[in-house]
Amino acid sequence: KKKTENSAYTFKLYPNPNNGMMELEYHINTRDGGYISITNVLGQQLDEVNLAGGKNNIHINESRLNNGIYFYRIFVDDKMKDYGKFIINK
Repeated sequence: KKKTENSAYTFKLYPNPNNGMMELEYHINTRDGGYISITNVLGQQLDEVNLAGGKNNIHINESRLNNGIYFYRIFVDDKMKDYGKFIINK
């Protein structure tokens, strides 16, 4: 579990490891939009999920991906606010 906090933003992606089904709990400024980008170890983008402003909990389904290590980056107003890795193990 990775949690990053500052005055305006909080992010928590869990469970980790997971079977491709995960939750992103986050809080960003209501006026801001953002997105989470998921990449493989080679840096190739595999998915992008839009994030609405405010406090939300979204379900992310990456069950089509194979077992392995993946990375995520969260952008708000085109600035990276959080990043980390997660493991898919089915």
